Amino acid sequence: MTIDGESGEDSILISRVQMEDNMFSPTRQQVPRIRIESTHSTYRPGKIEKLNGIYTLAIVIAQIVMGVLGNSLTLIADATRVFADHLEQYRFDRSATPGKRLTEIISVGITVIVLFVLFVAYILSASARAATLTYDINRVYLIIGTGLAMTANTLQTLCHFKTWRRDHTYTITLYSFSKRNQLIHGYGYHFIASFVLVSSFLIIVDKNYLIADVITTYITSLLLLCNLSSTGYRLYHEYFSLEHPQDEYESI
Repeated sequence: MTIDGESGEDSILISRVQMEDNMFSPTRQQVPRIRIESTHSTYRPGKIEKLNGIYTLAIVIAQIVMGVLGNSLTLIADATRVFADHLEQYRFDRSATPGKRLTEIISVGITVIVLFVLFVAYILSASARAATLTYDINRVYLIIGTGLAMTANTLQTLCHFKTWRRDHTYTITLYSFSKRNQLIHGYGYHFIASFVLVSSFLIIVDKNYLIADVITTYITSLLLLCNLSSTGYRLYHEYFSLEHPQDEYESI
């Protein structure tokens, strides 16, 4: 008996040879393999990022001192916003052990809660000031604090753009890979943050504009809330990745 003009044994032999050729063919489809990441991070912060981290801590302390001495609620609120914006860019160590990662998540979470309490306090304090307008602001401390605030705002903007060139980030619109949303944060958010300069200028020119301190406190507090929302969203993702680990695969 023949199959297509060939004997059964010859047909089986030909099929076997074809199967072996397909097995060792260089054009065959590759099977996805698990990609093993190194436990050692290759990330190295640049000079601007290092300077930003050191300066952020210094600016927060200095601005709070200037705000207290100058009786400017705007400077105190802006110092908190600067810290919250820096916290939003915090890099979680995903190569760490689950216990260390959980500690990291809890620590950042507690910080977010404390900052949210401060946000509420700023709103209430600004409302109390707006109702009376009986406070005064020291112009000298206001000028010094404003200079520190604008320097920190500029340095953070530069640091953000350097970070976005490397990878995605969490922005004012929460979590997004969109370059447009990154630009919104880089230009929109930090442009609004520069209202501290406008407020200080009005108060320095004429103390009848003390209401500007209240208005800017409201604006700065809303920016602070945006930072806290983004950081909280990050915490959710980090905790979810901790509870539901997934292997990463190479693309086919």
